[in-house]
Amino acid sequence: MRNISLIAALACMVLVSLPRHVVTAEEPKEFKYAGVIAYSVDPDTRQLVVLLGKEHRGRRELKFCPGLKWKGIGGTRDGNETTVETASREFDQETGVDAKTGKGAYGRGFLLKPGQLNPELRIKHPRHKSYIYLVEVPYKKIGDFPDERDEVKQLAWVPASELYAAIDAVKKQHPGRFPDGMIKGRCFAQIPKNYVGEDRDLYPPLVDELEGDTLFRKKLKVPPPKP
Repeated sequence: MRNISLIAALACMVLVSLPRHVVTAEEPKEFKYAGVIAYSVDPDTRQLVVLLGKEHRGRRELKFCPGLKWKGIGGTRDGNETTVETASREFDQETGVDAKTGKGAYGRGFLLKPGQLNPELRIKHPRHKSYIYLVEVPYKKIGDFPDERDEVKQLAWVPASELYAAIDAVKKQHPGRFPDGMIKGRCFAQIPKNYVGEDRDLYPPLVDELEGDTLFRKKLKVPPPKP
């Protein structure tokens, strides 16, 4: 009996001493959306770049700034999927993996491969049941991605530094809120056109998720915003 009590006490000590991030890496039980910010190293510039997809968002979702928006790869949960399963399925669909053959730039189930996705590199939307992962992927030229993709009209590699610079810039340039409470600046964050063309607007919920982020910034070697 004494041995059992000793083992239990030791187990409690181990749990207490575990880093806090181990707890946050547990799979969320309730969520509506999951996705990824896929990043790689551009072989020409040696910059860390992130893969963004351009999609149309209507007034039902974005009342004050509908239109074509650049966002991470992701979407709505299907059935009882885990966040990883949702992110993986959406990654397949939005990067153009063929549903029948499984062929694509990365192939079917790329994110489900052992060690591909680190559960500790995950952040939650500050208000919604939404999670995104940061995942490193091999660099692929945009021309290597199939033209047929689910919802995504265009893909682009954007330097991580430019993504965060766009997010940081609008905080001071566009203060205040819309009547529904959304911060105005989130509708005005734009990527430089030399990376994405004429349609430059970032997806407001992505701006919302990343503007207070420190975890992804550090991994992507982006310095914190200037005060």
